[in-house]
Amino acid sequence: MIPRPFIVGLRPLTVTNATMKPRPSAEKRRKERARQERKEAKAERRDRRRAERDARPEPAPGVDPDLEGIVAGPQPLSPEVLPPESEPDS
Repeated sequence: MIPRPFIVGLRPLTVTNATMKPRPSAEKRRKERARQERKEAKAERRDRRRAERDARPEPAPGVDPDLEGIVAGPQPLSPEVLPPESEPDS
């Protein structure tokens, strides 16, 4: 087999050849550092959520925490909805 640079019609690859790409540069290092920082921030958020979840009190057995404190039936009207009370005629 003939080495590639010696094939007729092809120039040997040199630094001046326009097809050659530069080596990974500061841009690649910057992107990799940004990726690493995002990874660390995500791990920190995950740890913080885990700590908050562990610090939360355990719900009472048989009680749905979403429904706790809700009273069934008609609800009292709020003061904004109530009509103004008129003074009694004396």
